[in-house]
Amino acid sequence: MAKKINFFVEIRGPYLNHSKLGVALFLVMAMTTGCLFDKPKNSTSTVVPQPDGAPPPVIPPPPPDPLPEVKIQCERLSLSENSLALVTDIPASLNCILNLSKAAPSDMTFAISVAGTATEGSDYQTLSHTVQIAKGLTQASLTITGIDDPVYEPTETIILTILPDTAANPTYTVNLILNTVTLSILDDDLLFVDAYLNYSEYSLDEGNPAHQITWTIEFYDGNTGEPVSLPFDLKLTASPIYNRIDIAGRLSANLQNIVVPKNSATFDITVGIINDLLPQPIQSDDIKLTPDNTVVLSPYSYLNAYLTLYDDELPALTLVASATSSVENGGVTTFKAVINAPLSVDLTIPLTYSGTATRGADYRGSSGGDVIDSLTIPAGSKESASTNIVLIGDGYYEGSEYLTVSPATNPTLYSLGSPSSLSISINDDVYITPDVRSIELTATTQSTPPSITLNWSTEGPGATFKVYRKLITDSVFPNTPIASLAVGTSGYTDTSVSSSVKYEYQVIRASGIAYGYIAAGIDLPPVHDRGGVLLLVENTVSTALASEINQLIQDFIDDGWSVTQKNVASSDTVTSVKSLINQTVSDSGNTINSLVILGHVPVPYSGSLAPDGHSDHVGAWPADGYYGDLDNQNKWTDTSVNKASASRSQNRNIPGDGKFDQSILPLNQQLQVGRIDLSNLPAFAPLTEVDLLRRYLSKNHNYRKKLVSVPTRALFDDNWGGYGGGDFFATSMWRTISTIVGKNNIVANDNAATSDWFTQLRTNNYLFAYGGGGGSYNTVSGIGNTNDFAAGPSKAVFTALFGSYFGDWDSSDNVLRAPLAADGLGLTCVWSGRPEWYFHHMAIGETIGFSTRASENNSTTYPVNMSGHSVHMALMGDPTLVAFVVEPPSNLTAQVNAGLLSLDWTASNDVNVGGYYVYHAANSAGPYSLLNASAISTSHYEAPALSGTHYYRVRAAKWENTPSGGFNNLSSAINIQVVQ
Repeated sequence: MAKKINFFVEIRGPYLNHSKLGVALFLVMAMTTGCLFDKPKNSTSTVVPQPDGAPPPVIPPPPPDPLPEVKIQCERLSLSENSLALVTDIPASLNCILNLSKAAPSDMTFAISVAGTATEGSDYQTLSHTVQIAKGLTQASLTITGIDDPVYEPTETIILTILPDTAANPTYTVNLILNTVTLSILDDDLLFVDAYLNYSEYSLDEGNPAHQITWTIEFYDGNTGEPVSLPFDLKLTASPIYNRIDIAGRLSANLQNIVVPKNSATFDITVGIINDLLPQPIQSDDIKLTPDNTVVLSPYSYLNAYLTLYDDELPALTLVASATSSVENGGVTTFKAVINAPLSVDLTIPLTYSGTATRGADYRGSSGGDVIDSLTIPAGSKESASTNIVLIGDGYYEGSEYLTVSPATNPTLYSLGSPSSLSISINDDVYITPDVRSIELTATTQSTPPSITLNWSTEGPGATFKVYRKLITDSVFPNTPIASLAVGTSGYTDTSVSSSVKYEYQVIRASGIAYGYIAAGIDLPPVHDRGGVLLLVENTVSTALASEINQLIQDFIDDGWSVTQKNVASSDTVTSVKSLINQTVSDSGNTINSLVILGHVPVPYSGSLAPDGHSDHVGAWPADGYYGDLDNQNKWTDTSVNKASASRSQNRNIPGDGKFDQSILPLNQQLQVGRIDLSNLPAFAPLTEVDLLRRYLSKNHNYRKKLVSVPTRALFDDNWGGYGGGDFFATSMWRTISTIVGKNNIVANDNAATSDWFTQLRTNNYLFAYGGGGGSYNTVSGIGNTNDFAAGPSKAVFTALFGSYFGDWDSSDNVLRAPLAADGLGLTCVWSGRPEWYFHHMAIGETIGFSTRASENNSTTYPVNMSGHSVHMALMGDPTLVAFVVEPPSNLTAQVNAGLLSLDWTASNDVNVGGYYVYHAANSAGPYSLLNASAISTSHYEAPALSGTHYYRVRAAKWENTPSGGFNNLSSAINIQVVQ
């Protein structure tokens, strides 16, 4: 009997009711076990006979027909809002198909459930929630259509699920083998965002290859302003707004393909610079980031970054010339621009021309044209084409001028090499003439009708002339000229003048480099009374030179001065000396206008200055102007200057040391001050100070009495020329001395075989002499030194010297005082150059003291060069001296007969003496009264005899013809005492 096994198969899974699978499994089990299942009860299975008498197997009945299967399938799994497909090419609708595995035996209706994040009716059209497959058909379709709205939304979902409606199909059931599908609905709107590019660094430097900068992009909702994360990858492209930066070639970041990942609210871009090892100009530009078309930027977005790229290989630019010095009148300098590495672009270099030379007048370009204003170095080249500067010969001396050609600075394109500019010295082909900075004026006068005619040379650069006039006592010229004259004019006649008035004229060549000054007047009367002079004598000198001083006092009186003598000690303070001066002037009723210092009277020091330009000479300088200022003491302070670095201890100035603070005279000088101080001159040994003063007073007396013949001429030994390209120290000498001696009576190095100081002045007499050159305290380069003055005569009466250091005259063997100590004629000396001094007033009879005071008070009246109105200005010598001396009469006798006084004298031997004036005084020192209003032509005078002791004097009068026109001049007096 066969073994009976009960075999159960449990089949799980979605195919539970699938009969074919069950049959297959049954057969497999039967074959593998060799067993047959017992026939179930009520079974209709057929029993198959078995061999060997075994019972036949039970064969199950065939399974029923399988249930129809239904599934949903869609043509795509996504759709867009709008069929225009602005963002994607996915259409805005799609069809989903319900597939039945076999023909529907009848109409079959299926329910559709809808879920997901998309909203039906807002994001897609309302659906029919049932689908019917008609009888005999195997499928039906369902269409889903997106709805376009204007608001961007992230991707949303639609979930469709098929539910069988068994109520509608009671006879049939279906297997839902794929009854759910999830669809994506894509927004067709561009993302509206605010995008901001933030950065804190603006530049990249090739020389710092590790240097990088970071740009940060931040995204915000364009409607709400809230931070937003991008729902997609965003592509950005960078571009330079002005195309000044090669982004791909010079920046290390790939700025032409920037991808901001999806879900980013911020994004960093790291930017570096590529060191290309080639010279590049400094480049600056605005870099603009442009997004692709998936976003719309709000008006508030800012995606620009300003960036500057610095190259560590900027080319160095220099100007290269064929010559840096050339002579005018055809001299040519060729130059070009050169860089040490080529650029990839044309390089244009603007040029500027500066210096003392005048464009178009002193230099020009080639072929008579103007110089060029720029040079261009072509791309790929290292140099420009060459260009020429041609120097023009103007026929006038202008000194050593210079021209500087400078390339414009442009740090974005190049650096300036060394030298950074081109300097060309222009050597004048004409030597110095008086017309360099001066106009030598002469004047003639006419009584009826009254007029003054000025004349000058037309030498010098052609230009118009302006003429100004003032009274000689006025401090400044008016701003408005009395005449403006055309080019080539050589004179002017002024008819708006009166007789007996002293005028002063200024003529300016309109180019502004030439000035002329002259004093003139019509029928200028003689000066009978010069005013008062204070003779301030150092005690030891007063005793040792009593006789000579008495002679000096008498000489003052004979020239019309009232004299007051005061003695002081060299150990007195300068403040006590000043108090004495002020009191004496006040006691005179302020008639004293001149101060003569004789001997080593205490020397005031003041200021913090070095007009000679030497740093070791900055400090206090001798300041006799302190004595010439009659104002109260409080204008001169000793509280602020603290300068103790000068090499000479006397120049060191600290608060409270007795040296004043002022470098500029606080007020104008009231007194005409001159100093005759011949102390501390060991070069003149064995002569002592007293010996030197005695010699000086003798020279003074001889000059006043015209016991020495002095031709009206001047010597100029100028070794400066145009110092520093235009600092002409001698110009005021040319302007003013020519009005005294005449232009043709100046011996200078442009019109004489030699104008050497001692070559001329050892044997020849001169009224004026100027010498200039580099100096020390006792040396004038090109002139000589104090030893030279001690070794022999210096035969010039009025002298001016200029050079370094010795303007500080209170020093041992100082050369500024040497002409006074020397044998010969030297009676005055000034340090003229910084500032310039003016003496043209002397041409109409004024004293050198008058010109001294005018020069010291000058700040705007005449050109000063520099250091005008400064405390260091001082006259070495007697300020009461005049330029024109008349030989006095002689042998004055007096006789009284029958109550009548008869005075007789021997006539003056001077030329052009037109008469004599007779004076009377009750005291030998004066004051003297004029007895004849008009000069008498004879050598005899009668007046009533007066009882007692009386004093009479006679002075010769002559019309003094000078280059300034002339004036009525008086001789020194001859005197006689009459006792009756």
